[in-house]
Amino acid sequence: MENAQETEQRYQDAVTEYRDSLKDERVDAVRKIFEELGDYKDSAKYAEKCRNYLKWQKGNHIEFGSYNGEPVRWTVLEALGRERLLFADHVIDYIPYNKERDHTNWSDSDLRHWLNKDFLEKTFSLKERMQILLVEHQNNTDPRWSVENGPATRDKAFVFNLAELDEYVPDTSMRAVGDWWWLRGYGSNILSPMAVYNDGTIYTYGVNKNADDVGVRPAIWVRLTL
Repeated sequence: MENAQETEQRYQDAVTEYRDSLKDERVDAVRKIFEELGDYKDSAKYAEKCRNYLKWQKGNHIEFGSYNGEPVRWTVLEALGRERLLFADHVIDYIPYNKERDHTNWSDSDLRHWLNKDFLEKTFSLKERMQILLVEHQNNTDPRWSVENGPATRDKAFVFNLAELDEYVPDTSMRAVGDWWWLRGYGSNILSPMAVYNDGTIYTYGVNKNADDVGVRPAIWVRLTL
């Protein structure tokens, strides 16, 4: 049975490890120590924080933000240190890629503007928005069509292009949500961005960019805090 000095040392070591933890397995080990310490100082509070952090493991479904009064549910697609890539489980809303059927690229599109302003402000609290990372995205030309997709952009909220979709969501069943939804990148011409069918297959030829019945499944990178 440990004495008070040993208990204090275990507590301090756990707090230090907690603050330095970057991997889920380390956080889980610290959680167990805090749970063993029971009601000693802030052990219960730290244990709860660890449990909340571990909910964000890769492959888990989490709730983050609220849209039109309903919690937004996401899948954690990637975990890099404390950074997580979240992908909306369902279509959030129906927004044209661009209201005008013109040569506007993703960089100047109405959809990008909506995602990075209206959607962020409507969906997330200030504290939540501060967790969302500004990330650079390449908008490479699809070799099948040779249609320029415009310059690289820095976005907080975005939709996947085809390469990102194949990397992070290779399973067609996970793509299928019973709705069409936009991809970030053109098909056969600059008036027609690619989209995902309601059965999860890809319409690579492209959809009219001013269509108002195609859905949006946002993706965001967030940084977790312990």
